[in-house]
Amino acid sequence: MSPENFYKNLLEIRSLYTDVKEIIILAENLDPDQQVYLAPLNELRNAFDHLMRSLQENEDPEKQFNEAKEHIYRAGYDAYELLNINLAEGIVTSIEKFDTDIISVVFPSYYQDIKPALIEIQVELADTRAHKRTDPDSGIKTFTPYKEKVLTLSDHLKRCQRHIPSLVKEKKRRNKKKFSATVLGIVITILTLVAGSYIYDKFIKDNPSPVKILIHKSNEGAKTTNNQLYQKRQAP
Repeated sequence: MSPENFYKNLLEIRSLYTDVKEIIILAENLDPDQQVYLAPLNELRNAFDHLMRSLQENEDPEKQFNEAKEHIYRAGYDAYELLNINLAEGIVTSIEKFDTDIISVVFPSYYQDIKPALIEIQVELADTRAHKRTDPDSGIKTFTPYKEKVLTLSDHLKRCQRHIPSLVKEKKRRNKKKFSATVLGIVITILTLVAGSYIYDKFIKDNPSPVKILIHKSNEGAKTTNNQLYQKRQAP
């Protein structure tokens, strides 16, 4: 391989490596647990090993360059997969921590547009993983399908983030309304008990009700009648 071609291959690998490195960093930054992804890093390590082999006299530089590019592409595919997963999870976790009825009122397009789009993107990524990692025109490997999904998911995430203040506001409003209703119920219960106690002490406790008086008089009358009948029977 001529020095010019050798240098040209190095520039291609440098450009490819730079793109993949940025995607790996972005995927790790968007990971909720801030994890370091070993699979892409392992592919980069293998790529570096092939670059070192390209400098050995008994190795074919072109073959080693191609092997290095293959590992870098694999690292990029892994990173894009993880990035898409993190973006999708970020969308779901940021919105679905709110109640379904709140989302339906404040952000109905989440269920109408965004949630179905997430499912569709996952299906398309599976298809990309299986068949479409090469450009149909040039036949070379490409990240274009992954980039398109990342852009779409990023737009959805931004859209969701813009609705969070409204969702929080609606949640607080409902919690306040629920709290007020609970307090009002407690107050009404307490007032009812106090009023009932007052009425009992004021009007019922020391003053028998008309019903009680009527029953008492009826019992007294019955006793008098029974005594009179008894006395008549005892008379000679």
